Amino acid sequence: MRSTEPKMDICFQVMGGSLAVDHGFALHGAMSGILSCFHEDETTGLKLIRIRYIGDGMLNISPCSELILRVPVSRIGQYIQLAGKRLRILGESLTVGVFPEPKRLCLL
Repeated sequence: MRSTEPKMDICFQVMGGSLAVDHGFALHGAMSGILSCFHEDETTGLKLIRIRYIGDGMLNISPCSELILRVPVSRIGQYIQLAGKRLRILGESLTVGVFPEPKRLCLL
């Protein structure tokens, strides 16, 4: 299902130690455990957490690391509830920042 509703990126700082390079599926599962609406939501996008590679298939969380969701404007309230939550991803614990930053998408 494709939505024509306008979307925004919601960027959350993430805090923690390290994370496996291949963390996408586990991140999706951890978020679905906190926000049940996320699991079936085909209109919301999730970007992998961008962080620095430290070797052996691991990434290091830094103060610049972000969790970014692309969300339909009408659903922003649902996803803001992720603020301050703890995500368990492949045995690592990440804390989602409490001050999400919305970013408007610019259409060209």
